Amino acid sequence: MAKDNWSNEETRYFFQLYADERRKGNRTSIGMNQTGKDCTMKKFEERFQRGYQKWNPFKNRYDACKKKYTTFRLLTHNRPMLQYDDMGRLEMPDDWWQLRIEEWPGVRKFKSKVVPNMDVYEEEFRGVVVTGGEGWSAQMGEASLNSTMNGDDGDESDSVDVVEKQTQAQTQAQTQTQTQAGSSKKKKKKTYRERYGC
Repeated sequence: MAKDNWSNEETRYFFQLYADERRKGNRTSIGMNQTGKDCTMKKFEERFQRGYQKWNPFKNRYDACKKKYTTFRLLTHNRPMLQYDDMGRLEMPDDWWQLRIEEWPGVRKFKSKVVPNMDVYEEEFRGVVVTGGEGWSAQMGEASLNSTMNGDDGDESDSVDVVEKQTQAQTQAQTQTQTQAGSSKKKKKKTYRERYGC
């Protein structure tokens, strides 16, 4: 499959259309619904005449931009001493770049290039990148969120306790659900036997 070359203008316009459809409610938790896809493809085709008949090129572009944004954010996250030149490129010593490139080979391209359309990427993806100890997800539970919000002193032992408690609670809930499921099957069989005499 040949690699699609999108201009910066096409990418920016696609993300503007995508944001418009999201604001209209055409983006679900798993992606753009068919109405949003159709509207985006129609408007994009009216402007650029690329001949895209399916959503695949748009999805591929979205995924490639998300990967680029995530890589750039990981490169720059929690690095207060970053310096930029007049054009907006990262201007750091060669030894700093060598260390980053060893960590993530994909960041080499950011050494000499500005990331175009970063503002529209920020709007779309800013909630995507979570690194390190400041991250929280719903599966961690409310107690874990409260411990991080109440001035955690950096001691991870209380986090381990929370995780152990959550694991125990999940195991108990699964056991209880399995027991209830088993008993409901028995009830159905009993009811069937009582009705039909089998």
